[in-house]
Amino acid sequence: GRQLLLRYRGGLCDLPAWCGVDVQKKRMVDFSVVCDERICDGHYYATAFKLLKKMIENPEKLLLPPEKVVEDIK
Repeated sequence: GRQLLLRYRGGLCDLPAWCGVDVQKKRMVDFSVVCDERICDGHYYATAFKLLKKMIENPEKLLLPPEKVVEDIK
């Protein structure tokens, strides 16, 4: 199947970030993403990153059951 690997590499850290007109320290989480472009296309990447962004911005949603379960293996 399609593969997307997210790896969390440590705790929060303060890193410099561009904030409009200047650079400020921002609290960030260091993680990496590994995707295999031979089996994933751009649409799959975009969909996966949109979902990742939603989960990072609203982690409490991870505690809710899914709206719909799609079984692809029978």
